[in-house]
Amino acid sequence: MQGPSTHRKEMMLITLGMIMLGVSSRTWARSVMPAWMLLYGGDFLWAASVYGTLATMMGKASPRNLLALSMTLCLGVELSQLVSSPWLENGRSHTLLRFLLGQGFL
Repeated sequence: MQGPSTHRKEMMLITLGMIMLGVSSRTWARSVMPAWMLLYGGDFLWAASVYGTLATMMGKASPRNLLALSMTLCLGVELSQLVSSPWLENGRSHTLLRFLLGQGFL
């Protein structure tokens, strides 16, 4: 069985890089990043990582469809931050889920 195509491998590496930059913008790199990157960088990289993840998983999908799906997912996550049910807040107390679901509007 063949492995993923070169395009998918490249997209996966780019996406992993975006994820690492996004996590660092919210954790250890806060002292060295410019103010604009601290405000908007993590959110931008998170949304770009959603697109990159979908592009890696659905390699043959058109960029337009990938954009529409990633925007829908990002909007859903942003809207979920308006909900504060106990089970959702409990999920946000875990690091990985906090990065995936967000932790409110900063």
